[in-house]
Amino acid sequence: MTEQGITNAEYNYDNEPEWDTPIDPAAYVEDQEFFPRDISAQPQWLRQRLAEGQAHIEASGNKRRRR
Repeated sequence: MTEQGITNAEYNYDNEPEWDTPIDPAAYVEDQEFFPRDISAQPQWLRQRLAEGQAHIEASGNKRRRR
C-alpha cells in the first residue's frame, strides 16, 4: 500500500509459487479436494504436483483419492 492508500496486486497463475519452505505435493491434492479446480483450469505445474502428490499418497498406503 502506498502513502496515498493505493494497493496493487499481481497474480501469476502460470508458474508455481516460490515457497520459503518446500510444499509437500500431497498438500496440493488436499487443496484440490477442498477447492476443486477443473483440469482445464489447472496450469501444467499444478497437474504435475497433483500427480506427484497422488503417487505419494498411494505409496504411503493412504487411500485418499483425487476428485
